[in-house]
Amino acid sequence: MKWPTDTTDTPHLCTTAYHCLHNTHSTTSGSGAHFLADTTQRQSPQLMASLLMSSAADTQRQEVMRKELLDLNTQRNKMENEIKEWQSILDSQNVGLNEPLVDAQGFPRNDIDIHQIRIARNKIICLNNDYKNLMKQIEEKLFAFHELAKREDKPNDDNPEK
Repeated sequence: MKWPTDTTDTPHLCTTAYHCLHNTHSTTSGSGAHFLADTTQRQSPQLMASLLMSSAADTQRQEVMRKELLDLNTQRNKMENEIKEWQSILDSQNVGLNEPLVDAQGFPRNDIDIHQIRIARNKIICLNNDYKNLMKQIEEKLFAFHELAKREDKPNDDNPEK
């Protein structure tokens, strides 16, 4: 943003520059809200107050969503590790999720622990279903998070001096 040197033509921009550079504006919240306030100085005080409140509320909602997303990501990592642990049990028995547990004559195989394999398969299938549901939750929250971020950035994009 270019700042004018002559303050007689555009005192608004000069004031904005001073407040932005020195952080002395009373509405500065550390999140760039002072830019919003300065661009709306020519607007009604009610509009400016509502924009600042909605911006602060959106920022707070965005932080809450960010924490929720980080928690969901932690759950996802734990779930992936648990699936890997159960998969390692199947790998140690040289069996996957679909190999038969009986021999050619239909008798249970004696070279594997069938009970352990059935438990591992069940856990992996359940965890994969839970994983899919968790990923849907993460996807929905990410869309909402980015939509909120777009809405928060939109008032700043209206600034023609950028």
